[in-house]
Amino acid sequence: MLRVWKVLIAFGVVYAAVAASTGALLVVDRNAELVAGERRASLLADIAAEHVRQVVFAIDLGFAALDDDVRAAVRQGAHFDEALADRFRVVTRLAPALLGIGYVDIEGAFRVGASGTATAGIDLSDRDYFQELRDARADAPLWIGVPIVSRPDGSLSVPIARRVSAPDGAFLGVIAARLDPRYFNRFFGALGADAVALVKVDGRFVARFPDGDLSGAAPLAIVPLDARGRGIDRDFVSPVDGVARIAAFRRIDALPFVVEVGMDLDAWLANWRWRRDAALAALGVLALIAVVGAWTLDIRQRAQAVRMRADADRRIAETARDLAQHADRKKTEFLAHMSHELRTPLNAIIGFSQMMEGEILGPHRQTRYREYSADIRFSAEHLLAVVNNILDLARVEAGKWIVEENDHAAADLVADVMRLAKDRAARENVRVELRDEAPGAVLRCDARAIVQVLLNLVINAIKFAGEDRLVRVDVARTRAGGLAFAVADRGPGMSDEDAARALRPFETAAQSGSRKQQDTGLGLPLARAFAEMHEGSLRLTTAPGQGTVVTVELPAARVIFRAAG
Repeated sequence: MLRVWKVLIAFGVVYAAVAASTGALLVVDRNAELVAGERRASLLADIAAEHVRQVVFAIDLGFAALDDDVRAAVRQGAHFDEALADRFRVVTRLAPALLGIGYVDIEGAFRVGASGTATAGIDLSDRDYFQELRDARADAPLWIGVPIVSRPDGSLSVPIARRVSAPDGAFLGVIAARLDPRYFNRFFGALGADAVALVKVDGRFVARFPDGDLSGAAPLAIVPLDARGRGIDRDFVSPVDGVARIAAFRRIDALPFVVEVGMDLDAWLANWRWRRDAALAALGVLALIAVVGAWTLDIRQRAQAVRMRADADRRIAETARDLAQHADRKKTEFLAHMSHELRTPLNAIIGFSQMMEGEILGPHRQTRYREYSADIRFSAEHLLAVVNNILDLARVEAGKWIVEENDHAAADLVADVMRLAKDRAARENVRVELRDEAPGAVLRCDARAIVQVLLNLVINAIKFAGEDRLVRVDVARTRAGGLAFAVADRGPGMSDEDAARALRPFETAAQSGSRKQQDTGLGLPLARAFAEMHEGSLRLTTAPGQGTVVTVELPAARVIFRAAG
């Protein structure tokens, strides 16, 4: 009997230590799950906020393009004809988020829109946007409201309007449109989050996924945001459905909007709770087995305990494998969906704007239309580049990038980059000089990836070129027999902390406000990922006020030097 008590006492000490360790590990594991949920919600919030910003920006460009037409019609004595309606219809076709658009005169009467003049005469003087813009400054910003029941069709839509002013600042009416909340909801639904909401800065709902009646919903309580307009709440309770979620908030630059992306807290922690319950059950089984083993000293019972622990480890390993496969499958489905949903309309916008800019169907009456078309094309190409970078970076990180390696002359790859960057350099008034000190170099590589690396570096250098407006591209052989590409500018440069931040996805230098160009924070991380995919490296040499040199080195195993000529 004494032996049994000794075994029980010894087991009690060990059991207490195991229980304490298990509890600590469960706490750490839960916190890791919450951190992963925060990162997931933050990434999706970045994507949703950028989508909303680009949609509203495109609509504002369309409003600006209609200003001169409306002012001209007013000067001609309110000459609103089908030609003017046609121009409203063009803006509607280029902005699929719009349900309708038209002009409201100084008395608040609807005069003409994309549907023509058939519905003219509707009184909109009681609308908030008309009253506020009528009394606003001549250069008042874009006005955006919350969902209302629209006249004349009674549909739920979000009013968006812009003041039309005479050259002397006098009020000439407003260009008003209706945003379709379902347009945003369809995009939000494709993100893979549990809930996504678009609200005004005061918390009033504009759109939400999943769809629901928001008319009686209380305003969303927005958590305090940091200097970059970001916020996180691990236990945020929605006023719409009362569900607790891991919520990420993003303030959209220059717009009165905040995006909230929520991941269902119970669903997100389901796997952790399973592991917790399994650990607690294992502790209980361990205690039972130890008591039985202490009293019986039966070798068979101890062997059984070992088998049970082995089975538990196997189940945990199988569960972890299943979770990893599920996450990989969801990521692949998301990438495929995003490729179709974003690239297809962007390519259409680029194609139509190129036709308009080139006056394929005839010359423009207004020369400014060519400038507007170029602005639309530039904005769409910029957004397409951002989307491509996000998708490419996701593929590389997920190991889904299909490498197609062949032998390519380094000079040909660099020539492709110089040709692709030519228009951007001309637009920024920047000279790009090439110095090739490795003639005859041949690379064994994925040509698309290497061109993307160099193009990202050259475009970055063009954006942040200094007062000399010069970017230098050097190609040289390394001491180890590899090949190095160096892209240098004499712009504002970065501190060591900013340089480290610039190499992380979706982050930019803290001093980027002083640098004139916008930066999504994807160019350098994607370039480094492609370089490392080729067993190479990327490094930054920079200092504040001293410019920046980005060097990509590829190993000798991938380079062959042939005699020039």
